[in-house]
Amino acid sequence: ASPETAPISVDFTVLREINPDVVGWLYCEDTPINLPLVRGKNNDVYLHRMIDGSWNPAGTLFLDYRNAGDFSHGNTIIYGHNMKDKSMFAVLPSYNDPEFYAQHPVMWLLTPEQDYKVELVAGCLTSSDSAVYSFGQSQETVYQQVLSCMDRSTFQSGLQISQEDRFVTLSTCSYEFEEARYILLGRLISLA
Repeated sequence: ASPETAPISVDFTVLREINPDVVGWLYCEDTPINLPLVRGKNNDVYLHRMIDGSWNPAGTLFLDYRNAGDFSHGNTIIYGHNMKDKSMFAVLPSYNDPEFYAQHPVMWLLTPEQDYKVELVAGCLTSSDSAVYSFGQSQETVYQQVLSCMDRSTFQSGLQISQEDRFVTLSTCSYEFEEARYILLGRLISLA
């Protein structure tokens, strides 16, 4: 079988001319997620800015500034707003419904260096001070956190993970309680 390729392609040269902070592109078929990823000098820069720097309440999807821009960390956190118009990461809490997961089990992460298939392994409610948001953790700790999220996931992926796996955590606000977050965890599979 030929190696899988991402269903879309992205011209990073053009994007980086607009903004050198662009580090990737996230795509999930049949959802509003078909969007650039940036990494700013802190986590406030892109809360309410587009990639061209213009003000916009929806902001841009952004990596935690403490993460490496090349997704080499064990867990890379990507934040996005839960917008009422269903844009940005508003679709994430749809993964509370196992049926939605069944229809959208993967996303695609494209970067200037490498494309990845993102196999979604778990989705769960957590709080903004959850350990999942702390940095400098060992692979072992990241692995345990993913397992713990799998235990209380709103869908069952049936996937087996290992300590060698690298993950992305997609995070958005949720409204079940004060400072609630819905996080979606995906394993990165490098595409040739």
